[in-house]
Amino acid sequence: MSIQIALAQINPHVGAVDENVEMIISYTQRAQSEGSDLVIFPELALSGYPPEDLLLRPGFLMQMKEALQYLADNLAKDVKSSRIALMVGHPMLGDDGALYNAASLIRGGEVELSYW
Repeated sequence: MSIQIALAQINPHVGAVDENVEMIISYTQRAQSEGSDLVIFPELALSGYPPEDLLLRPGFLMQMKEALQYLADNLAKDVKSSRIALMVGHPMLGDDGALYNAASLIRGGEVELSYW
């Protein structure tokens, strides 16, 4: 069994979460149409880089969590993209309350795991 991996070299905009989400969806659909099984996005693709003082806003961190879930939900509804997995970089509060530069795997309509 082989796996085709796409690397999405995108330029997300700092703080433009909705725009970044749409860019991620667009690139995911493109990668899927080209036969990819996994598409990997850059560090802090959801927030843009560097997010700096935005990380001090609890609402911004909640927006990151909601954006991840939106990606999972949106791609699960799209039959064409439902089989593709994504690895997306984003800031995240850990279980210990500390802020991390994380990456999450989205597959099958779920945020399957996050690593920080």
